[in-house]
Amino acid sequence: MRLPGIRPRVAVWLIAVTAFFVRLLHVLSYESAPTNDMSVYVDMAVRRLSLANLFSMDGLCWFPPGYALFLKPFFLLLAPGSALVAVKVAQAALGAWSCVLVCRLARRSHTRLAGLAAAVM
Repeated sequence: MRLPGIRPRVAVWLIAVTAFFVRLLHVLSYESAPTNDMSVYVDMAVRRLSLANLFSMDGLCWFPPGYALFLKPFFLLLAPGSALVAVKVAQAALGAWSCVLVCRLARRSHTRLAGLAAAVM
């Protein structure tokens, strides 16, 4: 089934760009100071995931290290305030990319229209 007036590939990228800007508007609308779990992950990325603390008691943490490993390059390359903003932009981009991936998955397992509907959701 074809949608009138717009190519499906263009529609998917319009959905992805819209999703990116909606996510970006949301994540940039609140203060960038880390709170609750985010402060633990920032602490892990900045202080605990270093070579000096790798085999010491300071390097231990009760949270899984995956998200802290995602944060670490941002804090290595940027100042802490701008690193948090860059992390939020990266998370918005990853969220928008997930819309494209969901669309492709639904399109392969069902129809092109199902893929577009899944991407919009």
